[in-house]
Amino acid sequence: MSEEINISVIIPTYNRAKVLPRAIHSALNQTSPPFEVIVVDDGSTDNTDEVLSRFGDDIICIQQENGGPAKARNRGIENSTGNWIAFLDSDDEWLPEKLEKQVDLLKNTGGNVAISNSVYFDIPDSSITTFSKARFSDLLFESDGSLLDCFSLLVEQNFIHLSSVIVNKSCLDSTGYFDETMKVAEDTDLWLRLSNQNLFGIISEPLAQRDTLPDKLSGNKEKEYRGRIYLFNKFLHNSEDLPDSKRKEIIARRNFINGRLVGLKLHFTGIGSALNTLLRLNLISLFSKQFYKGYLWNRKEARNAQIGVNDAR
Repeated sequence: MSEEINISVIIPTYNRAKVLPRAIHSALNQTSPPFEVIVVDDGSTDNTDEVLSRFGDDIICIQQENGGPAKARNRGIENSTGNWIAFLDSDDEWLPEKLEKQVDLLKNTGGNVAISNSVYFDIPDSSITTFSKARFSDLLFESDGSLLDCFSLLVEQNFIHLSSVIVNKSCLDSTGYFDETMKVAEDTDLWLRLSNQNLFGIISEPLAQRDTLPDKLSGNKEKEYRGRIYLFNKFLHNSEDLPDSKRKEIIARRNFINGRLVGLKLHFTGIGSALNTLLRLNLISLFSKQFYKGYLWNRKEARNAQIGVNDAR
């Protein structure tokens, strides 16, 4: 890699004054220091401004009205002067050698995107990581130190911890930034666009810490499913030159999630709601085996959850 790697760290934050210093310190104390650390305050109403003032000229502060994390990250990218972008959420933390090891990987492989594994703050067993939770964890660990085609993997599941990503800014300029209209799965949307054009460098060592996964209550699951369906429809619509093989992968996965959503609605809100949801979806899904696989999968999951509730009683 001929160009010098100057990394701009983008940290969006909203009312996280208590944990924000931890994230900022972890970026500033890297063994390979970043070119700049940009914190975008997304209209916080706590004492975030006071916390940021303590760092003085060590960081660049940008204030904006509350617009959500996608808008905050985009604002940071737009104001960055480095040629590489690293994302860090304000409730996460990097290990000291995170950037150094990723830069080494990028130089060795010539890649434009790199991700790493991560651990959870509240899980004492360090063997439970972001990669180990993925459906294809074996492949991720086997790909350590090399470039991997992640497109098909991301269609099936988002296994990427946002705070582990470093990407060449020119790639973002090519694919577009975060979609500010999306409130769910906007990160998956960007990773999918990037993976359609780039291989991802993989580091299986945990180089970041993150919060534990939130409880997947029915409301959150519905938002998750609808977010994935939206991003798949959007990707298909905006990618006329997409190879047929990739198009078929996305359609099959969308149909599967359509089935899961209908099954979820039937279990929690009844047949009327399920039928209404079905009518609003792409009806061609009904002619797909994947739709029924998704429906049956969700029905089985709901039954198992109910058995667990009954056992607890």
